[in-house]
Formats: sequence, C-alpha cells, structure tokens
Amino acid sequence: MKKLSKPCGVLVGQFLRALPLWLVCVLGTAWAAEPAKPAEKKTPSIYEVLNVDVSLPVSATKGGEGLHDAGVAQAQKEALSRLLRRLLPSAEREKRKELLAALLKDPKRLVERTVVRGEKQHQDRLTMSVSLVFSKKELSEALVKEGISFNESPYPVVLLVAREDSLSGIGEQSAVGQLRAALTNAARDYGISLLLPLGDLEELSHLSWEGVERGDPAQLEWANTRYAATAIWAIRADANTGTVKGGTEKTRVAATLIVNRPGVAQATWQVTEEKSGKSGETASTALYGQVADKLVRQIADRWIQEHALRTGEARQQLRLRLVHNAQLAQQTKFLADLRALPGMREPQVLKSTARETVYAIEYQGSQEQFREALGKLAPHVEQAQEEIAVWLTQPPPQPRTPPIQEQNPSPSPSPERQESPAGSTGSGWL
Repeated sequence: MKKLSKPCGVLVGQFLRALPLWLVCVLGTAWAAEPAKPAEKKTPSIYEVLNVDVSLPVSATKGGEGLHDAGVAQAQKEALSRLLRRLLPSAEREKRKELLAALLKDPKRLVERTVVRGEKQHQDRLTMSVSLVFSKKELSEALVKEGISFNESPYPVVLLVAREDSLSGIGEQSAVGQLRAALTNAARDYGISLLLPLGDLEELSHLSWEGVERGDPAQLEWANTRYAATAIWAIRADANTGTVKGGTEKTRVAATLIVNRPGVAQATWQVTEEKSGKSGETASTALYGQVADKLVRQIADRWIQEHALRTGEARQQLRLRLVHNAQLAQQTKFLADLRALPGMREPQVLKSTARETVYAIEYQGSQEQFREALGKLAPHVEQAQEEIAVWLTQPPPQPRTPPIQEQNPSPSPSPERQESPAGSTGSGWL
C-alpha cells in the first residue's frame, strides 16, 4: 500500500476546494447542525416489573442442570406476585386466593418478555437480576373473565422526606433511618419509586418538613420541577425497647406517614407494631419491615380503589382524529401513552395522510374521563358528537370575525345646551 505523501488535513482541504461552492455550503450546514435530541422517556407500564433479584442453591436442580431456567422461573413467579399487588387491593387478593394461586403456578404463559440483567454463579449459589414485561391482554382478560375490578395506573414517583436523623447508638441507625430503608423496599414491591432528597443548599431553601406537613402546594411544585416527583411522603418514627417480667425484651415501633398529592386532600397514615423476645435479641429490624409494608399496603389500596376499572362499566367506541403534521416522534409517544391508559384496547387505523390519522378507539369508562385523560397527553383537544380531534402541535388559528361597529346616533341637544336656529342673532348657547 502506497504511503500518503501529504498530511490528511491538506488532502481534505484540496478536496473541498475542488467541490462546487454550493455543495461546500450544504456540507458545512449539515456539520454545524445541532445534535439530535434524545428520545423522550417512555411512559412506564404497570405491567413492567424491573430488577427482580433471585438467589437459589446449586442443589435446586440435579447436578446444576437447568439452574438458569430454574432462576428465571423463580423470578417470573416473584414478578407476577408483585404485579398482582399493583393491580388488586389487599382485600381482593385475599378474597381471590385460589384464582391467584392458579395464575402463580404458571406465570410463564403471561410473560411477554424476560431480560436477564445480571447472572453470577458462586460455589454453591446462583444469583440473578431479571426484568419482565407481562401481557396486558392476557392478564386483564383473565381478571375481567372473573368479574374482578383492577388497577392499570402506576403510582406516581414519590419524594420521601424524613425528619433529621439522630443516632440512637454507636453504629446504629435511628428509627426513622431504618424505617426509610424498609419503606424503599416495600414500595418497590408495589411498583412505587421512592426518591431521597439530595440535602443541598437549594433544597434547604425550598423544601421543609413543616411545609410538607401542612400540605404546602409550593413544595409539591418544587419537587415536581427538580425530581419529576408528583407526590411527597413525609415520615416520622419512634422506637422504644424495654425489658418486662421474666427478662423478656419488648420493642415497639410507631410511625406516621403523611401523603401529599396534587388535587387530592392530604392523607395521614399511622401504624404501631410490637414484638417480644428474649433479652438481648434484636427484634426491631423485622418490626420496621412490618410497619413499612402496612403503610405502603394501605396507600396502595387507596390508589387502586381510586383508579380501578369497573368490570360492569360499558365499553365506549368513537373516532379519534390525530393531527400530527408528520411529527413522527410526537405521534409515537402519544400512541404509547394512549395504549397505557386504563381500559384501552389497541387503536385501529381507519385512514391516514401526511398530516393526520384517524383511529377507531374502544375503551372502558365514561367519555368525560377519556376526554380528561387525552387533555393530559396533548396540547389541544376538541370533541364533536362521535369524534374527538387531538392536535399534537397547536391547532391553526381560527379566523377572526371583525367586531360589529355600533353607529351611535348624534346626541340630541340637552335642554340646558340647545343649538340656536340658523340665522339667530343670539350667542348660540343659553
């Protein structure tokens, strides 16, 4: 291969000078263009269960054969159990134990996608981290068939605020610190993402326990702006340990959790748990887990009851005209958000042009609820009798009707200021 005698930069310069001027300008414009914007974050689906951790002994299968498949099967069962906590309130899960047990026996048929995030085999154990997506169609049909009302709306992202920790002993976390860790684990099982404050100077000037406790809307607005959190939980806790007769040690944990969400009245939840054991045994760790699970379960039950689909509600059908003006990224995001709405079936395309697409829509619930949901997905929505029009960009301005000019008649002369008749020799005004 012949070696180039000139530097690469010189060769590029000669090449550009040989090109027509107009082509050089086009290439320069393309190179100077702004980088592509990253794709917008996909709206989370309640049917997606992330990061299920599995640990099982090598002896779980003969000679270790099929150990990977055994781990995946265990992750599928655990993930489906978590998903059912998000879909159904605790009372309904207790009532339908036999049906849910049958579903948990064969979770694989309800799984759309399984992704193993990490896998490591130790000397005697296999650990895995698995994320799964369940079939909305298969699972919802199984519940509707049994006449079960269920929830398809994920709980909003939460900013968890706690009082300042104070160590209760050397190397020992305070009650609120342990409860905060337990809440994070319990919330994960119900599909709730908890974020912890950064604690920097900006936060100290915008976020306070007192403001959250009194439900200050400015705190919610700030949490949404900085953390994209649309709810704030404020936690406080207290723990006491004492010895009773016979040397038995008794531990008591009391917790209060305040929940703030926009447009909803503030809610306060309180839980107290006690546990006794032999003197010197630590009972508090298990207690914090029980307290956290009770708190999160009550909050999740309230959310499910607010958002559950009613199996008795009629299904509605209408046409949806989506004006997208060839904005493919916005159209794709809107359709993903539309499919995620509770009770929504797959939209069917009726006709399509470069400017707009018309879909046949079928959903469960009232038109008012559907119209309100669309208003959160697009900047402009209009409803006719059997069709809803949605603009992903601002709609064209309406032609302005010129205002009617009122022709004011000449005011009649007032008695005090009468105009003199023509030819009068007077002053003209009295």
